[in-house]
Amino acid sequence: MKRILPVIIAVVAVAVGIVWYIGFRSAPTNNNSTTGSNPLSAPLTTIPIPNVPIPASSYGKDASGSTSTYATGLIKPQPTQAVGILGGSTKIAPGATISITSVKVSISDPQTNKVLDTTNISANDTYQFTVLPGEYVVNIVSGTGSSDQLPKRVYVGANEHIDVNFLVK
Repeated sequence: MKRILPVIIAVVAVAVGIVWYIGFRSAPTNNNSTTGSNPLSAPLTTIPIPNVPIPASSYGKDASGSTSTYATGLIKPQPTQAVGILGGSTKIAPGATISITSVKVSISDPQTNKVLDTTNISANDTYQFTVLPGEYVVNIVSGTGSSDQLPKRVYVGANEHIDVNFLVK
């Protein structure tokens, strides 16, 4: 039996190869022929994928204001790509004389310190960014207020909602 097994395997391998070869020789090609040329030599068909613009307000801008790079500054998000939410709520510290709606929050790339996006705090004391998964630094834009709790480095994963709450003084 030990001598026959390699022979059986070799015969089966040859038979599979012959069937595969015959299958390609008789497979239909692009010209609807049932015999003839190898379909592997037929020209490739490309399917165009539309470039769907994603609003910059959703993903941020790079330091030059360009919307060709988003959030992490590395890739252009696809419409089906998972994103995360980075936001939070704020309060004015007792004795502070600043209006909460004049405070601007920024998110930056922690490696380059480039500001990726900014937003004003809303009238209901909240802010929010839609971002690609990655690390970000949350801070208050210079001249619009300050906080002892910022800057803060955070990681936002796909489909995550991360809150960074702080007190403005």
